[in-house]
Amino acid sequence: MVLQSNSIDAWSHLIRGEGQNFKNADEFRKVLKNYAIATMRSFVYKKNDQQKIFVVCNVSGCAWKIYASKYKADGTFGIRKFCLQHVCEEANLRSRGHPKADSVWVAIIVKDKLRGKPSYRPSAIVRDINREYGVELKYHTSWMGKEITMHQLYGIEKECFDKLRWYCDTLKQTNPGSWADCEFTFFSDRHSGLVKTIPNIFAGSHHAYCLRHLVDDFRTRVDRSSSLLFEVLDGDKSCAVDLGNWSCSCRIWKINGIPCNHVCAAIESKGLSIYDFCDSCYKVENYRRAYAAVVNPIPTFDFNADLPHSNGDIIRPLDVRSQPGRRRTQRFPSQVKKRVTKCARCHKPGHNRRKCKEAI
Repeated sequence: MVLQSNSIDAWSHLIRGEGQNFKNADEFRKVLKNYAIATMRSFVYKKNDQQKIFVVCNVSGCAWKIYASKYKADGTFGIRKFCLQHVCEEANLRSRGHPKADSVWVAIIVKDKLRGKPSYRPSAIVRDINREYGVELKYHTSWMGKEITMHQLYGIEKECFDKLRWYCDTLKQTNPGSWADCEFTFFSDRHSGLVKTIPNIFAGSHHAYCLRHLVDDFRTRVDRSSSLLFEVLDGDKSCAVDLGNWSCSCRIWKINGIPCNHVCAAIESKGLSIYDFCDSCYKVENYRRAYAAVVNPIPTFDFNADLPHSNGDIIRPLDVRSQPGRRRTQRFPSQVKKRVTKCARCHKPGHNRRKCKEAI
């Protein structure tokens, strides 16, 4: 069986049915992951070890399932029972990425390219995988995939550091006043193997962390307090997202019933579908249910004197013509108490200072 192929069509036929054998459980997991990515479906493990693997569709109630176990006779791994027909309403994954396209999967995909081109950048990996497989990756996922592959291909070899130490010692002997007399400072926050190896090879060297890398690490983390509670950073603001209670501290989700950008970030970090967290009023089945009942027709009539009436009575409009005679000019007294004018000179009410007639 060809485990890896650059064709999505080939991946969609990797799972054929009962009796299909694999080398071991690890090979079956890789094939199952490629099959899920090619068919734009996802699955969850009900049983997952080196002896038995049982997977079902990630949509609750769907009949899709595969059960495989190890044969005691030859040690191979084969499919025992299966049902490859989906009965769920989801035609495919509607999220931009795929939950099974993790860093381990990326490492397998780019291994051959990195063997011949170690300078293959994570941004180029994101672009190429999206073009070839139709899967959108996060930059951190592609970066981690490259790190895994580089460690598998090259590792942290002690011989490389021995050569570097020999080169530095040679420079010290031939040119004592050169930069080789200075102690080295290693920035090893991007590779955990350097943290353990450098102090053994260069005992007197300094160890430092790159500030830019540390800032980028904090900037790219959607922090998870629990499986459903998140803290999402939006610029200089922090929002609390609770997927269990369908709430976000920005309150847009509660008002509109549609996930805000903070909730979308939390949902995509778990590999879930954003559409499953929209209010039920936006779903097609509820729209159809609203108009499933009988809607009584409301006809339009032009009421006029020529239309026949059962009792002969016709309701005519009110007579709004002006009555004969002089119109009434007397106004109703105001119910609001008027302010009484008070003289500023004699302090008596009823007039002001200009009209005061009291003796000075």
